[in-house]
Amino acid sequence: MLCSEKNRNIPSAASAVNCFRIQELSFSKESFILCLARLHQFFGKVGKALSGTIERKSKNLPIQKTSFQPEMKNILSFFTLLFFVILLNGCSKSADVVETPEAKIARLLTGEGNRFWHLNKVYVNTVPQTLTDAQMKYTKTYTADPSNADPNNPKKGTFVNSDGYAGKWTLLNATQLYETYTNNPSGPVAVTYIINEITANTLDIEYTANMKTVREVYYGY
Repeated sequence: MLCSEKNRNIPSAASAVNCFRIQELSFSKESFILCLARLHQFFGKVGKALSGTIERKSKNLPIQKTSFQPEMKNILSFFTLLFFVILLNGCSKSADVVETPEAKIARLLTGEGNRFWHLNKVYVNTVPQTLTDAQMKYTKTYTADPSNADPNNPKKGTFVNSDGYAGKWTLLNATQLYETYTNNPSGPVAVTYIINEITANTLDIEYTANMKTVREVYYGY
């Protein structure tokens, strides 16, 4: 609860400070605005009281004592709390790491460490192909390298397909995936894929070789 209903209509510095203390460990924008509103109400009453005091003083009338004097000591506490909350909030924001496009692609490609992709469609020069029995069963598993946790490191890892071929992958940028088959009997084979689309459920990539553009569409699980 943001602040109790019992204190909701009390326009005093004490209630504003108490509200802030309640929210000190779970600070939110809503609580911040509400507490400031209460302090605003308090200062409004202080202003009216001071105006009345000045008016009575100008007329040489006895100055009435108000209940605001004991409250003034709470103002310093309120602003002290406000300063530290803003300071801590700013520090926590500066510590946040923004996910780069490459990091996002690597995360989607490998999931929670590794991810299985099942071949769903194949196009050759934009023409849909009928999948063979082997292609309908074809899968590819991408695994993330532990160094990917560092946002400054290039995103890379390993992969293996259902045909038994394995290799390494590296993201060249946010649109290019470079793969090297390392266990090919005739030697390493490198393929550079263009990433058309990648989501939590879809991997759409294509490569060009021998004057043909082959597009492979996978679904993830």
